Amino acid sequence: MEEFKASKVFFSSISLYSASEFITKSISIIVVPVYAIFLSPSLFGALEIITVSLALVAIFSQFGFSNSLNRYFYESDNDLSNQKLMFSTGLIFLFILNFAIYLIIFLYVLIIDEKFITLEGVDKNLIFVACTIIPLTSLLYYHQTIIRMRFLPFYFFISGLIGYAFPPIFTLTLMYFFDFKLHAYFYSSAIFLLLANIYLSIKNYEYIGISFNIKIFRNFFSYGWPFIFTAIAFWGFSSMDRYFLSIFIGMEEVGQYSIASKLALLPLILFNAFGAAWSPLFMKLREEYHIEKFKEFIGKSLYIAICIGGVICGTVGFFCGEAIWLLFPPEYFGAALATIFLTYGVLLNFTTQVTAIGISISKRTEIFSYLTFIALFFNFIGNYFLIPIFGAL
Repeated sequence: MEEFKASKVFFSSISLYSASEFITKSISIIVVPVYAIFLSPSLFGALEIITVSLALVAIFSQFGFSNSLNRYFYESDNDLSNQKLMFSTGLIFLFILNFAIYLIIFLYVLIIDEKFITLEGVDKNLIFVACTIIPLTSLLYYHQTIIRMRFLPFYFFISGLIGYAFPPIFTLTLMYFFDFKLHAYFYSSAIFLLLANIYLSIKNYEYIGISFNIKIFRNFFSYGWPFIFTAIAFWGFSSMDRYFLSIFIGMEEVGQYSIASKLALLPLILFNAFGAAWSPLFMKLREEYHIEKFKEFIGKSLYIAICIGGVICGTVGFFCGEAIWLLFPPEYFGAALATIFLTYGVLLNFTTQVTAIGISISKRTEIFSYLTFIALFFNFIGNYFLIPIFGAL
């Protein structure tokens, strides 16, 4: 009975967080066909290049500290005062780090010649605004981590609604009434990410302080820094295709591939939502369950995850051609076949939400780096030889 009750609470919590994450972030995918009315494939390509470039810089803005907070928050000797000290230590470091990153980018863009900005629809003002997304997203993600650890799904949902659901709606407003293009996307994101940070700062007020503990910082740093290399490698094999396409084929092909990757994001958003809910609950149950019962619980979770993920990805892959034909202009029809492969790649990636648990428990996070760089190497070879022949497909 006790195990059944724990399982019921576990999966109901996962369902709640997953629904929250999916609802707030899927809106950004739903509006993509409407974006296609205002943005040409080449503008979509420019948007994709900027987005993946910002994602690379954003890797260094987190330093794996959200992972560290998630790992240490429920250690058996952590009381409320120590949990508050952990959060404030990480927050202070991330604030200083992100301020420094943005300042460096700002000064660099300020001194470069305008002619070096060759992407269509891009100027210095847009880059200044776009780069604010890096610190704002980093701090929001850290705030959302503590909200998950405190099991406050309603606040998590509201912050996601402000930070991720409202920007696409405001973007379309700027595009329709003011004829903005790429500026509408980045201006909207910056404004609402700032508002989401303010909202969660209020809700996490009791955890925010000026205390900084060196021992906690060292623990966070030693656990979190390998995630940087893992994230770089992951960014490489998930983003290098855009750069290869822009070099070998052209920006219009990047725009088509952007549509394919965004459709594949639908199941990925749901899977990431599962992971966001899964991690804190998993750490809590690890302290409460006997080791054998805990292993059995993990195994059952993996079976359920693969079955559900297979159905979701299969549905998206099967109907993606019809969806693109119905929702997008003809110049985007070429994205259909690529979407199928990307969707099943998402399913394989999803299984790591469960299979990577042992590495996290043992604190051997450098293994993530090794595995991811191996994948990066083979993806580089594949892109180099296959993209000139098959393009986005």
